[in-house]
Amino acid sequence: MKFGIHLMPFESTFETLLNDATEAARLGYDSIWMGEAHGSKGSYPSPLIPLTWIAASTKKLTLGTSVMIPPMYHPVRLAEETALLDMISGGRLILGAGLGGTRFRDDYTAYGMEPKGRASRFKEQLEIIRKLWRGETVSHNGNFYTLEGAKLAFTPTQSGGPPIWIGGRTDSGTRLAAAVGDAFLPGPSIPISGLKRFYNIYDAALKTSEKPKERPLMRETTINPTEEESRRDDQLVTEYFTKSYLKAPSVKELHDSDPTKLPANTFIRGDPGECVKRTEFYAKEFNTDHLILRFRFSGMSDENIHMKMRLFAEKVIPSFR
Repeated sequence: MKFGIHLMPFESTFETLLNDATEAARLGYDSIWMGEAHGSKGSYPSPLIPLTWIAASTKKLTLGTSVMIPPMYHPVRLAEETALLDMISGGRLILGAGLGGTRFRDDYTAYGMEPKGRASRFKEQLEIIRKLWRGETVSHNGNFYTLEGAKLAFTPTQSGGPPIWIGGRTDSGTRLAAAVGDAFLPGPSIPISGLKRFYNIYDAALKTSEKPKERPLMRETTINPTEEESRRDDQLVTEYFTKSYLKAPSVKELHDSDPTKLPANTFIRGDPGECVKRTEFYAKEFNTDHLILRFRFSGMSDENIHMKMRLFAEKVIPSFR
């Protein structure tokens, strides 16, 4: 199993997050991920910029976006920028993409865009981007974009371009992942019951010849030396969860009405032994083979974050290698 870390800015400087990334590399994690959000301190507005800095400071870490929102970009520009990052990093990019998160309507309207039709726009974009990544000269007359002779000067290091993992937490989003993605990337807001539902939809929609190479999953993680310390973290993360994710109707309907059940239903949490059990559960129940962990939350110190990263690397990861 591979293990990654999703970086969230909150009150941190970028130097702090760069330290998180280099510490992750030193500890043997496989990947680093950053999301996209506008008007929120939980993610940067452009993950490709900080990931480029991380690419220059690391040698082996896979670099992932979790997730970018392609409908807010022109497909040629997004193809160019992702191809360039893949080239700079030596072929280490995974493009995690989706239609927008909890505040997606605010994100779109802030840019003067209409959210309606974003799924159709998304599919048209991915078709264009993949052709450009392959080095093709693209002329295209679609519902959203008209191109004449578009071609990339710099193509990705990875043959055919980076893998595209599609995030989603609705039935339609899951089917979209099966239709156009190289993998389905369920986010940390989905409880176990929701994962069962969405994986059933995803697996049924996949063609047998198109099984994904990886089965990723993202989880909030509150590992600590003792159960008591983890319970305190559970409260902090539950507060964040309640103020952000649970405001979205599509997320709220997936969860029990009792917020105290969030940690058991959604997090990897507890002392190292309990975290091993929970990781094992996801591996067996959902065939998870690339687990992306979120350690950093508002109110946690840098020392506390790095302690959690070390504890998970030293006490949990060896059980799965």
